[in-house]
Amino acid sequence: MEKIRYGLLGTGGISVQHLEAAKLLGDCMEIVALCDVDEKSLAEKGERYGIKRLYNRIEEFLQDPEVDVVTILTPPHIRKQVVMPCLQAGKHVFVEKPFSLTLEEAQEMVEAASASGCWIGVNQNYRWRPEVQRMRSIIENGLIGEVLMMNMNQSFWRDEQQGWRNTTEYLAMSVMGVHWLDRFRWLTMDEPRSLFSSFRTSGLLSSKGEDITSVVVNFNRGAIATLTHSWVSRAIRGEADNTEIIGTRGTIVQKAERVRLYLQNTDEIKEWLTYNPSEERSKVFVESFADSLRTFTNDIQKNQESCISGADNLKTMALVDGSYRSSVTQQPVHFSFG
Repeated sequence: MEKIRYGLLGTGGISVQHLEAAKLLGDCMEIVALCDVDEKSLAEKGERYGIKRLYNRIEEFLQDPEVDVVTILTPPHIRKQVVMPCLQAGKHVFVEKPFSLTLEEAQEMVEAASASGCWIGVNQNYRWRPEVQRMRSIIENGLIGEVLMMNMNQSFWRDEQQGWRNTTEYLAMSVMGVHWLDRFRWLTMDEPRSLFSSFRTSGLLSSKGEDITSVVVNFNRGAIATLTHSWVSRAIRGEADNTEIIGTRGTIVQKAERVRLYLQNTDEIKEWLTYNPSEERSKVFVESFADSLRTFTNDIQKNQESCISGADNLKTMALVDGSYRSSVTQQPVHFSFG
């Protein structure tokens, strides 16, 4: 199959992960163009990665016939206003998470993609982290039976936000919580029927949005999932990265890069070190982007909807949106997904 050619709209910090990931995917895709209003950043990324097609006007960028897919790396509060012109120009779109700051805008973009005949995907790269892949494999193979409960804690200290994150009202749950709620869906392989949440803004950070969150999600097949997520924990990053998944036949316990499996009727504990954090943390992060990009690229080549499509991500966005609504009303939010 011919390579799919990508252009990056936005050359800020996260663009480096996409550019590095592309180095691992030379068999199926390449980044051929960059676009940003910041000419210094644009020129620096172009020189560093040997990309000659550089644009500081989106109109000219979208007229480039060499660009098949536009990767959207601009801040989420302007997501819709940059995605729509890409779809109108006949470009497929790959959006950095969060898909949008509102469920309504996300739905509008999915509908526009369908009407245009273009594919739209969302970079939920944490699905491909090695510890998550290990847990998914254990569950898929039926080793712990039916999933009954999932408890997740993701806490760290994250001050000195940059750019839009300093002023947004949607912070911890939108920026990182979207990963954790998506992980619930990915690991249960089920869809939510209701949730209840509580948020708090501690005042300890310079940013304005929520930095302490708690969510309980009920799934269609009966599983209960709880999330506690904080940006003001003094724990060292990785120490408060924990998941417990309780099944009818066993339990998974994940602590950062380590995954343990406890099975019924045996004292044997199986354990995996899914990566070496002292040597491979950055490598694993880039590889998760590469796996996400490869998935979307291969699905474009096959002209089929991706597991990380915008339509799929609407269900994750509904969880994020519902958690904000529940935190305000202090009432449960109900869903009707199949």
